[in-house]
Amino acid sequence: MVGLLVCMEPVEWMWDLNPAPANDSEHVMRDDLVVTMNGRDYAVECPWGTLPDGQVFGPVSQLAIDSNDRVYVFQRSNPPVLVFDSEGLLVDSWGEGEFSDAHGIFITTDDLVLLVDRDAHEILACETSGTVRFRLGQRHRPRLNEPFNHPTDIAQAPNGDYYVSDGYGIRGSTVSPLREHTGFLGADQETVQESSQHRTRFGSIQPNGCW
Repeated sequence: MVGLLVCMEPVEWMWDLNPAPANDSEHVMRDDLVVTMNGRDYAVECPWGTLPDGQVFGPVSQLAIDSNDRVYVFQRSNPPVLVFDSEGLLVDSWGEGEFSDAHGIFITTDDLVLLVDRDAHEILACETSGTVRFRLGQRHRPRLNEPFNHPTDIAQAPNGDYYVSDGYGIRGSTVSPLREHTGFLGADQETVQESSQHRTRFGSIQPNGCW
């Protein structure tokens, strides 16, 4: 079985999903590349994703996939969230007016879509339809030595805790374990020096993201 690698071309540290101009040989990616990871083969499909006529991708910060293999693209443009089926057809979009600075996205096993708004110092937990279930953080109110000060990414550990990388605040990167659905009634924080890596039970947290 051959899987799919979505082709993204870097623009500074963000991503551009739009095809490169035909005469831009420097940024043309070969479409016959196949890589192997964990025993599976993945082929590059470039470009990927079909948008309505006249619409283009904005700067893409991150993407995630739900349990139905739908791809959620989080972009710094309206609408901020684009939802594609596994064939690359746009099936939904939402989030206009909700985000100041799209950064991280994570989808839990029960399809809760967690979206990190870096400059608003807030994380939104949304249904797949875009309905906001709850919010973490105080919008446009950065915090000192507590969540959040320019959060960048979020992930969920097997025990249900959320881990947030708070990578642009005055203390460098803060690892914030938050109990599921309980806001900030969660656990302690740990400070991670800028450009360092913090290991957790499920992976690692760096200033710019959770891996």
